[in-house]
Amino acid sequence: MTRRIIPVLAVLGIISTFAWADVPSQLPADRVTEPLDASDCLLTIPIERTDKAVEVLVEFGDTGAPATFQTLRVTGGAVQVWDVQDGVPKLTDSRDATLPAVGSSFDLIVHARGPHLVISAGDEVLAHFLREGFNEDRVGAHATGATIGDLMVQPLGDVLFDEDFFATEQVPDRWETLAGEWQVGIYWDPLQEMDNRPIGASWYEPGEGACLTASGYEIFDSYRLSATTRIPHGRGGLAFHVRGPSDYCAFEVGEGQARLVEIRAGQRGVLAQAPVELRPEWSYRLRVDISTGHARCFVNDEPVVEADLSPALMGQIGLTAHDAIDSRFDDVTARPYLATHIP
Repeated sequence: MTRRIIPVLAVLGIISTFAWADVPSQLPADRVTEPLDASDCLLTIPIERTDKAVEVLVEFGDTGAPATFQTLRVTGGAVQVWDVQDGVPKLTDSRDATLPAVGSSFDLIVHARGPHLVISAGDEVLAHFLREGFNEDRVGAHATGATIGDLMVQPLGDVLFDEDFFATEQVPDRWETLAGEWQVGIYWDPLQEMDNRPIGASWYEPGEGACLTASGYEIFDSYRLSATTRIPHGRGGLAFHVRGPSDYCAFEVGEGQARLVEIRAGQRGVLAQAPVELRPEWSYRLRVDISTGHARCFVNDEPVVEADLSPALMGQIGLTAHDAIDSRFDDVTARPYLATHIP
Protein backbone atom coordinates (compact mmCIF):
# COMPACT_ATOMS: atom_id res chain seq x y z
CA MET A 1 0.00 0.00 0.00
CA THR A 2 1.48 3.33 -1.00
CA ARG A 3 0.86 6.75 0.41
CA ARG A 4 -0.82 9.22 -1.88
CA ILE A 5 -2.00 12.73 -1.05
CA ILE A 6 -3.98 14.53 -3.73
CA PRO A 7 -4.43 18.31 -3.50
CA VAL A 8 -8.07 18.85 -4.35
CA LEU A 9 -9.13 22.40 -3.65
CA ALA A 10 -7.27 25.52 -2.58
CA VAL A 11 -9.56 28.21 -1.26
CA LEU A 12 -7.89 30.97 0.70
CA GLY A 13 -10.22 33.45 2.30
CA ILE A 14 -13.92 33.32 2.90
CA ILE A 15 -15.30 31.92 -0.31
CA SER A 16 -18.89 32.97 0.15
CA THR A 17 -20.47 36.05 1.67
CA PHE A 18 -23.81 34.51 2.53
CA ALA A 19 -24.99 31.67 4.74
CA TRP A 20 -26.89 28.74 3.33
CA ALA A 21 -30.35 28.57 4.84
CA ASP A 22 -30.89 25.18 3.22
CA VAL A 23 -28.91 22.65 1.28
CA PRO A 24 -29.24 23.45 -2.46
CA SER A 25 -31.29 21.22 -4.75
CA GLN A 26 -28.80 21.49 -7.62
CA LEU A 27 -25.05 21.04 -7.54
CA PRO A 28 -23.23 23.11 -10.19
CA ALA A 29 -20.22 21.39 -11.72
CA ASP A 30 -17.87 24.12 -10.52
CA ARG A 31 -18.55 23.15 -6.89
CA VAL A 32 -17.26 19.56 -7.26
CA THR A 33 -14.63 19.86 -9.94
CA GLU A 34 -12.09 17.44 -8.49
CA PRO A 35 -12.15 13.62 -8.72
CA LEU A 36 -12.77 11.33 -5.78
CA ASP A 37 -10.79 8.18 -6.53
CA ALA A 38 -12.34 5.85 -3.96
CA SER A 39 -15.43 5.66 -1.78
CA ASP A 40 -13.13 4.77 1.16
CA CYS A 41 -11.13 7.91 1.79
CA LEU A 42 -9.83 10.43 4.28
CA LEU A 43 -10.61 14.10 3.66
CA THR A 44 -8.71 16.76 5.59
CA ILE A 45 -9.84 20.39 5.43
CA PRO A 46 -7.83 23.05 7.32
CA ILE A 47 -10.30 25.45 8.94
CA GLU A 48 -9.90 28.82 10.63
CA ARG A 49 -13.17 29.79 12.25
CA THR A 50 -13.85 33.51 11.87
CA ASP A 51 -17.51 33.85 12.85
CA LYS A 52 -20.01 32.41 15.28
CA ALA A 53 -22.35 31.67 12.35
CA VAL A 54 -20.07 29.12 10.71
CA GLU A 55 -21.07 26.60 8.08
CA VAL A 56 -18.94 24.14 6.12
CA LEU A 57 -20.42 22.15 3.25
CA VAL A 58 -18.60 19.07 2.00
CA GLU A 59 -20.32 18.03 -1.20
CA PHE A 60 -20.06 14.69 -3.00
CA GLY A 61 -21.51 14.54 -6.48
CA ASP A 62 -21.32 13.48 -10.10
CA THR A 63 -21.06 16.17 -12.74
CA GLY A 64 -23.33 14.11 -14.98
CA ALA A 65 -26.14 14.19 -12.40
CA PRO A 66 -26.26 17.68 -10.83
CA ALA A 67 -29.60 17.00 -9.13
CA THR A 68 -28.38 13.88 -7.26
CA PHE A 69 -25.65 14.28 -4.64
CA GLN A 70 -24.79 14.11 -0.93
CA THR A 71 -23.82 16.94 1.38
CA LEU A 72 -22.25 17.02 4.82
CA ARG A 73 -23.31 20.24 6.55
CA VAL A 74 -21.21 21.20 9.57
CA THR A 75 -22.28 24.17 11.69
CA GLY A 76 -21.31 25.45 15.11
CA GLY A 77 -23.87 23.17 16.74
CA ALA A 78 -24.56 20.19 14.49
CA VAL A 79 -23.39 17.84 11.75
CA GLN A 80 -26.02 16.89 9.18
CA VAL A 81 -26.13 14.42 6.30
CA TRP A 82 -28.27 15.51 3.36
CA ASP A 83 -29.23 13.31 0.43
CA VAL A 84 -30.50 15.06 -2.70
CA GLN A 85 -32.38 12.87 -5.17
CA ASP A 86 -33.76 14.39 -8.39
CA GLY A 87 -33.42 17.85 -6.91
CA VAL A 88 -35.26 17.05 -3.66
CA PRO A 89 -33.10 17.51 -0.52
CA LYS A 90 -33.73 15.17 2.41
CA LEU A 91 -32.10 15.31 5.84
CA THR A 92 -31.11 11.70 6.49
CA ASP A 93 -29.21 12.03 9.77
CA SER A 94 -28.01 14.62 12.25
CA ARG A 95 -25.89 14.86 15.40
CA ASP A 96 -25.43 17.68 17.86
CA ALA A 97 -21.81 18.82 17.79
CA THR A 98 -19.65 21.71 18.96
CA LEU A 99 -16.93 23.16 16.76
CA PRO A 100 -13.85 24.84 18.26
CA ALA A 101 -14.39 28.48 19.21
CA VAL A 102 -14.19 31.52 16.94
CA GLY A 103 -10.53 32.26 16.21
CA SER A 104 -9.52 28.60 16.42
CA SER A 105 -7.66 26.76 13.68
CA PHE A 106 -8.24 23.03 13.25
CA ASP A 107 -8.52 20.27 10.67
CA LEU A 108 -12.01 19.14 9.77
CA ILE A 109 -11.58 15.44 8.97
CA VAL A 110 -14.06 13.26 7.10
CA HIS A 111 -13.18 9.57 7.41
CA ALA A 112 -15.19 7.28 5.14
CA ARG A 113 -14.57 3.53 5.43
CA GLY A 114 -17.11 0.90 4.44
CA PRO A 115 -20.42 1.73 6.13
CA HIS A 116 -18.79 4.24 8.49
CA LEU A 117 -18.66 8.01 8.12
CA VAL A 118 -16.80 9.83 10.91
CA ILE A 119 -16.47 13.61 11.09
CA SER A 120 -13.89 15.07 13.48
CA ALA A 121 -12.38 18.40 14.42
CA GLY A 122 -8.79 17.35 14.96
CA ASP A 123 -8.91 14.41 17.37
CA GLU A 124 -12.39 15.33 18.66
CA VAL A 125 -15.18 13.29 17.09
CA LEU A 126 -18.12 15.43 16.02
CA ALA A 127 -20.32 12.69 14.56
CA HIS A 128 -20.30 9.03 13.56
CA PHE A 129 -22.84 7.87 10.98
CA LEU A 130 -23.58 4.68 9.10
CA ARG A 131 -23.94 5.16 5.35
CA GLU A 132 -25.80 2.87 2.96
CA GLY A 133 -24.32 3.75 -0.40
CA PHE A 134 -21.67 6.02 -1.82
CA ASN A 135 -21.26 6.20 -5.59
CA GLU A 136 -20.28 9.84 -6.09
CA ASP A 137 -16.98 10.42 -7.85
CA ARG A 138 -16.28 14.11 -7.21
CA VAL A 139 -15.90 16.28 -4.13
CA GLY A 140 -15.72 19.92 -3.11
CA ALA A 141 -15.73 21.97 0.10
CA HIS A 142 -17.12 25.44 0.76
CA ALA A 143 -17.59 27.58 3.85
CA THR A 144 -19.09 30.69 5.34
CA GLY A 145 -17.90 32.10 8.64
CA ALA A 146 -14.52 30.44 8.15
CA THR A 147 -11.50 30.36 5.90
CA ILE A 148 -10.45 27.01 4.50
CA GLY A 149 -7.16 25.88 3.05
CA ASP A 150 -6.25 22.95 0.80
CA LEU A 151 -8.76 20.13 0.94
CA MET A 152 -6.67 16.96 0.85
CA VAL A 153 -7.96 13.55 -0.22
CA GLN A 154 -6.27 10.32 0.85
CA PRO A 155 -7.78 7.20 -0.77
CA LEU A 156 -7.89 4.28 1.67
CA GLY A 157 -6.98 0.87 0.31
CA ASP A 158 -7.30 -2.49 2.03
CA VAL A 159 -4.92 -3.04 4.94
CA LEU A 160 -2.58 -5.90 3.97
CA PHE A 161 0.54 -6.78 5.93
CA ASP A 162 2.78 -9.85 6.36
CA GLU A 163 5.95 -10.33 8.38
CA ASP A 164 7.74 -13.61 9.13
CA PHE A 165 11.13 -12.06 10.08
CA PHE A 166 13.04 -14.38 7.73
CA ALA A 167 14.57 -11.48 5.78
CA THR A 168 16.56 -10.63 8.90
CA GLU A 169 18.65 -7.83 7.43
CA GLN A 170 15.56 -5.96 6.24
CA VAL A 171 13.64 -6.08 9.53
CA PRO A 172 15.14 -2.86 11.00
CA ASP A 173 14.04 -1.00 7.87
CA ARG A 174 10.46 -2.27 8.14
CA TRP A 175 10.01 -1.94 11.90
CA GLU A 176 10.64 1.21 13.90
CA THR A 177 11.66 0.77 17.53
CA LEU A 178 9.68 3.28 19.60
CA ALA A 179 10.62 2.05 23.07
CA GLY A 180 13.18 -0.35 24.49
CA GLU A 181 15.09 -2.73 22.24
CA TRP A 182 14.06 -5.30 19.65
CA GLN A 183 16.11 -7.85 17.75
CA VAL A 184 15.61 -10.77 15.40
CA GLY A 185 16.09 -14.17 17.00
CA ILE A 186 17.03 -17.12 14.83
CA TYR A 187 17.36 -20.88 15.02
CA TRP A 188 20.00 -22.37 12.75
CA ASP A 189 20.53 -26.12 12.84
CA PRO A 190 24.29 -26.81 13.11
CA LEU A 191 24.24 -28.94 9.95
CA GLN A 192 22.37 -26.20 8.07
CA GLU A 193 24.81 -23.61 9.32
CA MET A 194 27.76 -25.78 8.32
CA ASP A 195 26.41 -26.03 4.78
CA ASN A 196 25.49 -22.33 4.78
CA ARG A 197 21.84 -23.21 4.19
CA PRO A 198 18.95 -20.88 5.17
CA ILE A 199 18.04 -20.49 8.82
CA GLY A 200 15.43 -22.85 10.22
CA ALA A 201 13.31 -20.32 12.11
CA SER A 202 13.22 -16.65 13.06
CA TRP A 203 11.16 -14.33 15.25
CA TYR A 204 11.21 -10.88 16.85
CA GLU A 205 12.10 -10.55 20.51
CA PRO A 206 12.01 -7.62 22.94
CA GLY A 207 14.65 -6.53 25.40
CA GLU A 208 14.17 -5.55 29.03
CA GLY A 209 11.57 -3.17 30.40
CA ALA A 210 8.94 -1.45 28.25
CA CYS A 211 9.32 -2.20 24.52
CA LEU A 212 7.28 -1.04 21.55
CA THR A 213 7.88 -1.42 17.82
CA ALA A 214 5.69 -0.32 14.90
CA SER A 215 5.29 -0.84 11.18
CA GLY A 216 2.81 -0.03 8.43
CA TYR A 217 1.14 3.31 7.76
CA GLU A 218 -0.44 6.00 9.90
CA ILE A 219 -3.71 5.68 7.95
CA PHE A 220 -4.29 2.01 8.87
CA ASP A 221 -7.84 2.02 10.25
CA SER A 222 -9.89 -1.20 9.93
CA TYR A 223 -8.21 -4.60 9.88
CA ARG A 224 -7.69 -7.96 11.58
CA LEU A 225 -4.24 -8.07 13.19
CA SER A 226 -2.70 -11.31 14.44
CA ALA A 227 0.63 -12.78 15.52
CA THR A 228 2.01 -15.95 17.04
CA THR A 229 3.47 -15.20 20.47
CA ARG A 230 5.24 -16.92 23.31
CA ILE A 231 5.40 -14.82 26.47
CA PRO A 232 6.92 -16.84 29.34
CA HIS A 233 6.73 -13.94 31.81
CA GLY A 234 5.77 -10.30 31.97
CA ARG A 235 3.17 -9.17 29.48
CA GLY A 236 3.06 -8.47 25.77
CA GLY A 237 0.92 -8.49 22.69
CA LEU A 238 -0.35 -6.55 19.70
CA ALA A 239 -0.29 -2.77 19.35
CA PHE A 240 -2.58 -0.85 17.01
CA HIS A 241 -3.58 2.75 16.26
CA VAL A 242 0.07 3.53 17.02
CA ARG A 243 0.89 7.22 16.64
CA GLY A 244 3.95 7.31 18.86
CA PRO A 245 5.55 5.80 21.98
CA SER A 246 3.00 7.52 24.22
CA ASP A 247 -0.03 7.22 21.94
CA TYR A 248 -1.37 3.78 21.00
CA CYS A 249 -3.74 0.94 21.88
CA ALA A 250 -2.75 -2.62 22.71
CA PHE A 251 -4.07 -6.11 23.34
CA GLU A 252 -1.84 -7.59 26.04
CA VAL A 253 -1.67 -11.00 27.67
CA GLY A 254 0.38 -12.16 30.63
CA GLU A 255 0.39 -12.16 34.42
CA GLY A 256 -2.86 -14.13 34.35
CA GLN A 257 -4.83 -11.48 32.46
CA ALA A 258 -5.87 -10.42 28.98
CA ARG A 259 -6.19 -6.65 28.71
CA LEU A 260 -7.27 -4.14 26.11
CA VAL A 261 -5.45 -0.92 26.97
CA GLU A 262 -5.17 2.60 25.61
CA ILE A 263 -2.14 4.83 26.16
CA ARG A 264 -2.73 8.53 25.57
CA ALA A 265 -0.15 11.19 26.41
CA GLY A 266 1.74 8.44 28.24
CA GLN A 267 -1.18 7.64 30.55
CA ARG A 268 -2.26 4.01 30.52
CA GLY A 269 -5.93 3.12 30.81
CA VAL A 270 -7.43 -0.38 30.90
CA LEU A 271 -10.53 -0.53 28.71
CA ALA A 272 -11.34 -4.20 29.34
CA GLN A 273 -9.73 -7.17 31.07
CA ALA A 274 -10.44 -10.83 31.77
CA PRO A 275 -8.54 -13.69 33.40
CA VAL A 276 -6.61 -15.93 31.03
CA GLU A 277 -4.06 -18.58 31.88
CA LEU A 278 -1.31 -19.20 29.34
CA ARG A 279 1.40 -21.81 29.71
CA PRO A 280 4.82 -20.13 29.55
CA GLU A 281 6.34 -22.77 27.26
CA TRP A 282 3.50 -22.68 24.73
CA SER A 283 2.90 -20.39 21.76
CA TYR A 284 -0.46 -18.73 21.25
CA ARG A 285 -2.08 -16.94 18.33
CA LEU A 286 -3.23 -13.49 19.40
CA ARG A 287 -5.72 -11.57 17.28
CA VAL A 288 -7.52 -8.25 17.45
CA ASP A 289 -10.36 -7.30 15.10
CA ILE A 290 -10.29 -3.53 14.69
CA SER A 291 -13.13 -1.65 13.06
CA THR A 292 -14.18 1.97 13.28
CA GLY A 293 -14.81 2.63 16.97
CA HIS A 294 -14.37 -0.91 18.29
CA ALA A 295 -11.81 -3.64 19.02
CA ARG A 296 -12.38 -7.31 19.84
CA CYS A 297 -9.52 -9.53 21.03
CA PHE A 298 -8.92 -13.27 20.76
CA VAL A 299 -6.50 -15.94 22.01
CA ASN A 300 -6.37 -18.95 19.68
CA ASP A 301 -9.64 -17.72 18.10
CA GLU A 302 -11.42 -17.59 21.47
CA PRO A 303 -12.81 -14.11 22.29
CA VAL A 304 -11.49 -12.73 25.56
CA VAL A 305 -12.01 -8.93 25.73
CA GLU A 306 -13.54 -6.14 23.67
CA ALA A 307 -14.23 -2.43 24.05
CA ASP A 308 -15.36 0.70 22.25
CA LEU A 309 -12.72 3.17 21.07
CA SER A 310 -12.78 6.61 19.55
CA PRO A 311 -13.85 6.18 15.91
CA ALA A 312 -11.32 8.85 14.94
CA LEU A 313 -8.36 6.61 15.77
CA MET A 314 -5.95 5.42 13.08
CA GLY A 315 -2.27 4.53 13.11
CA GLN A 316 0.42 1.95 12.56
CA ILE A 317 0.38 -1.64 13.76
CA GLY A 318 2.93 -2.87 16.27
CA LEU A 319 4.17 -5.23 18.96
CA THR A 320 4.47 -4.40 22.64
CA ALA A 321 6.14 -6.05 25.63
CA HIS A 322 6.83 -5.17 29.26
CA ASP A 323 9.35 -7.06 31.37
CA ALA A 324 8.98 -9.86 28.82
CA ILE A 325 12.55 -10.70 27.87
CA ASP A 326 12.81 -14.11 26.12
CA SER A 327 9.39 -13.57 24.53
CA ARG A 328 8.89 -14.30 20.84
CA PHE A 329 6.65 -12.72 18.18
CA ASP A 330 6.26 -14.25 14.74
CA ASP A 331 4.04 -14.45 11.65
CA VAL A 332 2.45 -11.02 11.99
CA THR A 333 -0.43 -10.48 9.56
CA ALA A 334 -3.06 -7.83 8.93
CA ARG A 335 -6.07 -8.31 6.69
CA PRO A 336 -9.11 -6.18 5.80
CA TYR A 337 -11.93 -6.23 8.34
CA LEU A 338 -15.14 -4.23 8.74
CA ALA A 339 -17.93 -4.37 11.28
CA THR A 340 -21.10 -2.30 11.56
CA HIS A 341 -20.93 -0.80 15.02
CA ILE A 342 -21.33 2.69 16.48
CA PRO A 343 -20.07 3.21 20.06
